[in-house]
Amino acid sequence: MNYPRTYLQFLAQPPLWLMGCVTLAMGLLFVSADSLWIDEGNAASKALQPSIRSWYESLVSQGGSDAQMPGYMFYIWVWEKLFGSGEFALRASNILWLLVAVYFLRRTPFFWISLLVSPFVLYYLNELRPYLMQIAGAAVVMSCFLERETRLKSLWRKFLFGNLILCASSLTGVLWSAGALVSFLSLNPTIYKNKPFWRDLAISAPSFLLLATYYLQTLLLGQGAAQMGGGLALSLAACAYELTGLMGLGPGRIELRENPRSVLNHALPLAGGVLIFGSAYLVGFAALIKGMTKRHLLIAAMGLAIPLAILFSLVILKDFRLLARHLAPLSILLALALASLLSLSAKGFRFRQAATLIACMVSGLGIVSAVSLRLGVRHKKDAYRDASIIAKAAIAEGREVFWAADGLTAAYYGLRVSEPGFQFINLKDPLPTIEKPDLIIMSKPDIVDPKGYLRSLLKAQNFEITDTLQAFTIWEISNTIER
Repeated sequence: MNYPRTYLQFLAQPPLWLMGCVTLAMGLLFVSADSLWIDEGNAASKALQPSIRSWYESLVSQGGSDAQMPGYMFYIWVWEKLFGSGEFALRASNILWLLVAVYFLRRTPFFWISLLVSPFVLYYLNELRPYLMQIAGAAVVMSCFLERETRLKSLWRKFLFGNLILCASSLTGVLWSAGALVSFLSLNPTIYKNKPFWRDLAISAPSFLLLATYYLQTLLLGQGAAQMGGGLALSLAACAYELTGLMGLGPGRIELRENPRSVLNHALPLAGGVLIFGSAYLVGFAALIKGMTKRHLLIAAMGLAIPLAILFSLVILKDFRLLARHLAPLSILLALALASLLSLSAKGFRFRQAATLIACMVSGLGIVSAVSLRLGVRHKKDAYRDASIIAKAAIAEGREVFWAADGLTAAYYGLRVSEPGFQFINLKDPLPTIEKPDLIIMSKPDIVDPKGYLRSLLKAQNFEITDTLQAFTIWEISNTIER
């Protein structure tokens, strides 16, 4: 009777080397060499810059959300110089942040398991974006709240380090850092009396001031993510869909984007997922907050309310589309809830068997969802690589190709705007006069042709879709198509 419990206790906190090996193995399994999609291609364009000066110029001149991710963009620029520019090599940069998250919360029983069965975490592990960096920063910060027995001086230094990671990762990371700072100072009201507090704050202040100045500059220049709308209710539903791990059981991003009703085609697995994940998080959060005082609960709620209130305000006031990746630090809370559920299985809990069953079901379902996200066809990324191969083959045959998709990702795959036979269509400019090109390659219409002008023009000139790729359509003149 003692063996199962002893086995669970070993899994709760195995040797650090074992945690590290399993984490590294999971990272290598869930990072792919699939085609980069538009956001990743834009990030890769910064990583490929030959010098720090050209890196900075591309960061500020190209704008978009990338301009508000300075620390992450610098990190992948350094990483590319060390490990190469292939899709797998670039995405593997996220494995380091996964290891950081596991290391700093290694003393929390079962946390390493709960993080490694999170579909959300494993999905964004495979994206060349800063969300694993945010998760790592949030893990460092969270460790400061959980390790209360550690000396306050050490906690404060670790707290500053975690917040520097958060703030450098992106501008949204600053919001989460602000909430964490309010909570930390509220929990430690006497910290101002300690000389190390002011000394360490002075040492780290230049880094934070530099980031603040940079972010202010980007805001004054109007740089940031595209405001695509969506409404608060729709945003919250989409965030819950991804964060809780349901996305691997339902339609992919592109399928859901094109037809929201496609969720009905996956109703049965999604209903099962809602039941299992919902039960697990409900019991897990109940166990997580058990024993917390009202003061601690209020402080924790205040720390979460600050970034969430700002993000919700942007949705309402600025028609900002809130996405699950903007809430990436919350994945640490979800992992802690699942870890608390797993801990119930290893303790003399009254309903230990029920907790064990729920924990096994949610862990297994999490892996199933994550594998679906990694291998499922419906979850594949935009096929920029295949589209570029088609374009290059057509150009080699002497055909004229128009490219209605992202130019930076095309450049990553070897297509240049100045290349003979290739024309990049920027729909921010006046619509071009199309003089019977041989091939039109178009990506997501809601981005490249939101009002349908280009598609109307193509149809009027007898173009029709002759092939489709993930997030792409290939257009040719109908009278040249072999019947």
